[in-house]
Amino acid sequence: MSSSSGSGRLASARAVGRLLVAALALGASAGAAHAQVDVEVSWGESDFSIREGYSRGLTVLAEGQSENQAWFWNVVTHHGGATEDDYAFSGVWVINPGARQQVVYVRTIDDDLDDDCEVVEVRLTSPLTGNPVGDPLRIRIIDNDGVAVDCGWGDVDSGGGAPPGGGGGGPSLPEPESEPEPDPDPDPPTVPCERHIAPYWHGEAVLVLRSANARSVEVEATCGGETASHTEFGELIIREAHCMDADGAPRVGSLTVTGAEPGGWYYVRGDRNVAVAPLMCASLLEGETVEATAIAGVTATRSAHGTLVRHDTAGFIGIIPDLPAGREGSLRAPFWRGWGGLVGRAANGEYVDISYGCGIVPLRQRLSADPDTGIVSALLRPSNCKSEDGRLFPGGLSVSGMEDGGWYWLSGTGIPAAAPLVRFSLLDEDLIAVDPLNEDVKVHRHRKGTLLEDTRTGLSGVVPHLDD
Repeated sequence: MSSSSGSGRLASARAVGRLLVAALALGASAGAAHAQVDVEVSWGESDFSIREGYSRGLTVLAEGQSENQAWFWNVVTHHGGATEDDYAFSGVWVINPGARQQVVYVRTIDDDLDDDCEVVEVRLTSPLTGNPVGDPLRIRIIDNDGVAVDCGWGDVDSGGGAPPGGGGGGPSLPEPESEPEPDPDPDPPTVPCERHIAPYWHGEAVLVLRSANARSVEVEATCGGETASHTEFGELIIREAHCMDADGAPRVGSLTVTGAEPGGWYYVRGDRNVAVAPLMCASLLEGETVEATAIAGVTATRSAHGTLVRHDTAGFIGIIPDLPAGREGSLRAPFWRGWGGLVGRAANGEYVDISYGCGIVPLRQRLSADPDTGIVSALLRPSNCKSEDGRLFPGGLSVSGMEDGGWYWLSGTGIPAAAPLVRFSLLDEDLIAVDPLNEDVKVHRHRKGTLLEDTRTGLSGVVPHLDD
């Protein structure tokens, strides 16, 4: 990678490396071999500086996309005294089908050490060979303890006197640009969400999350009027939580997690199924929110921030979180595959319009509401989402003219899974649901949501990618 010391600008890291990645076919069985495709991957970032306690998105660009998910990894080299305790990256790095880029995140840890001149060098590597590809991205961590030190990029120790990534005779990295005069009315910096809430919890639940500092999170549980807090240690954290009465029957409680990365989720157990939901940023629940639409034939159990719906005949359950009111955009199914159905209230009391299906040209339909209640309830069986031999295809569902609080379910194989219909402006296409790293759980990702499917039991659930 070349740089110009006279320009004072950070060097570009957009050189393209060819990466032979493993592509996981969504329709393949759990034991199927990984397909192999050539994908060109490059950093969409230049070298940069970041202060302790801040976070930033890192863009990875891709060319030569396949129809499958493309997984890639990173290898980190430390300079200037930096260690793995100084930062945390998001967990699973993947290019989704058809996507041209992916955004992952780095967060620097605000410690009490006076540790200036730290640099972290990140390379993309092949998951098959482990060999680095392309040029590295260099991140300088600006210390906020003690007296400020003007390190200069060229002063960073690389073990041999050369700057990070240099070859002894290579050019030095330039000095970072001087900071501009402060804006009299600056926008506040983006601060990662510190507190996440389980919108509905009862009985037995399992949390799946990653700690933002790669070390621990704080969990606060309230059950039966009593509150207890404890620390869970680790980077990938999978833990059970229980709220039962004296006879062992499930009780409704509340769960709060402090210090988790975006993308965490959990599930509660039913009699013969599970309900999956995202851990929501607490700020989403601070203003006016809307609860799930109730309908005859479905039992709804409320908690402070969500509803557990149980179909009285089919027996499937789902958690429908309360969502902020007044957001713009149509309602979307965060993940759609195969067949299913929807429930919601028509804004005009008469009908809603839907666009759905699994082909290039979406199917369009107007669904009439019950004249007495204004509620729309319909089965959706698009012909292009399920093959004659039962294979299910991914697609989409968009609803116009429906009030907040609508929800949907997926069916076709196993026990149906229910999830909320979400305003488009509430969905974060850059978020990645935490992978449980369980060989029995298939993880099907879409830009707006993730479907988790247990291959042993047929149980499944959708994690919407809600704005964090």
